[in-house]
Amino acid sequence: MKMHQLRGHIKALTEHIDRFSEKESFLVFALLMFFLASATFLSVKISSDLSLDNGKSWWALSLDDPKGTSLDFTVDNHSANVHFSYAVTNGKTILGSGTVSVPKGEQKTISPSISGVMTGRESVTVTTDDGKKKEVYREK
Repeated sequence: MKMHQLRGHIKALTEHIDRFSEKESFLVFALLMFFLASATFLSVKISSDLSLDNGKSWWALSLDDPKGTSLDFTVDNHSANVHFSYAVTNGKTILGSGTVSVPKGEQKTISPSISGVMTGRESVTVTTDDGKKKEVYREK
């Protein structure tokens, strides 16, 4: 009778272990699938957030050589504005001006023609069609 009881306990224990490993396998599988879905979502989200143009509208202005004597500047456009006008000034005196087109997602370097005397503090002001302005200056 004791042997019969021992066999019953072993059989019950084996069934319990089998059921536990099925639940454990499902839990590991579910956690793995959740991790993969989260990692995929985050990689797509980060990729779209790092895009310069995705849902964003901005443009930047910079001097190519801020410490040199050249007034060449770059417009980096990531906005709907395509047409930019610029003026190079020395105080209130306009040394040069012009217009330039920069398509969205591109950058363009402009070498303005200067007529007049540069005194050491010249500024470049760029204006979009909708009136937004940015200015950079160079000072000796």
